[in-house]
Amino acid sequence: MSNSKEIITKLFASYSDSNIDTIQSIAGAGSAREYFRIFFENKTAIVAIGNNTAENEAFLYFTEMFIQNGLNVPIILAVSDDRLSYMLSDVGTVSLLDFIESFKDNDSKVLDIYKKVLQRLLEIQIKVGPKLDYSRCLVRPKFDKQQLYFDLNYFKYYYLKLTELPFDEQLLEKEFTVFVDFIGESNEGYFLYRDFQARNIYIQDGEPYFIDYQGGMSGPLQYDVASLLYQSRAGLKEEIREQLLDFYISEAGKLLTINADAFKAKYFAIVLSRTLQTLGAYGFRGVIQKKELFLKSIPQSLQIMENIAQKVEGSIAIPYFISILKQLQTKSIISE
Repeated sequence: MSNSKEIITKLFASYSDSNIDTIQSIAGAGSAREYFRIFFENKTAIVAIGNNTAENEAFLYFTEMFIQNGLNVPIILAVSDDRLSYMLSDVGTVSLLDFIESFKDNDSKVLDIYKKVLQRLLEIQIKVGPKLDYSRCLVRPKFDKQQLYFDLNYFKYYYLKLTELPFDEQLLEKEFTVFVDFIGESNEGYFLYRDFQARNIYIQDGEPYFIDYQGGMSGPLQYDVASLLYQSRAGLKEEIREQLLDFYISEAGKLLTINADAFKAKYFAIVLSRTLQTLGAYGFRGVIQKKELFLKSIPQSLQIMENIAQKVEGSIAIPYFISILKQLQTKSIISE
């Protein structure tokens, strides 16, 4: 903390001549970055400290572009000379996850805030997305078949193999190819947030604000909607998911020509892909890195996986892949 305090003090001095009253550490959720809330002159700001310059550059670029286009994101207040730390305006302490927990028995409130989030998402994806320079992305310029294979193998190595369920790896890989080909690639230049989840959305004065989009790239519209509506910790009811998906398609249809049936078929395949990638992340973070917080969401993700596998089964010929997923409900990676 002593070194962090020095970094924060120096960074703040480049922004203001006043003094910091308090520095409060903010718990991270798996990132290597450190976050702090600082208090000064009855105001607050957020400081991020990391060791990945490329990651910071991607975040700062996207932030500048989003601000120029009127999106609700933190304002950049200061950046260190080495580009390893930066200070942002504070978008509050109430995440979308906190909000829906407060109104979990009020479907109307949950629907209203999610509809607002989805409308803002469309602005990011369709109105701003084509204006971005994707050569400045952190990992790759677009979400392509290689990324889909990466996610599936992440699931295979960090979740499936940890269950010790026997399987034919060659046959599974063959059906991975069928699955990836069905999803295909998107070249429309839509922004894909990549980690569009309730913990990365904050509610301030009834409006959603967005953070942690440094992993963004170009990709299909369905991916971020899948991430949001099927986040296991949010625990949305299935009927609410259906209403919100129909709302999103209707709103997107005002901006683009959308074939609802084709959109939904690809959407559910992406939901499955995203859920499997999430299980891989839970296996890696929870079992390999021994962060127990990530293990708590596994049962919800398995339930989502089972339900979505049934929807996908009728659209894609991957019987062996589906049979493996069905068996996972009886296998655990959590030691008794």
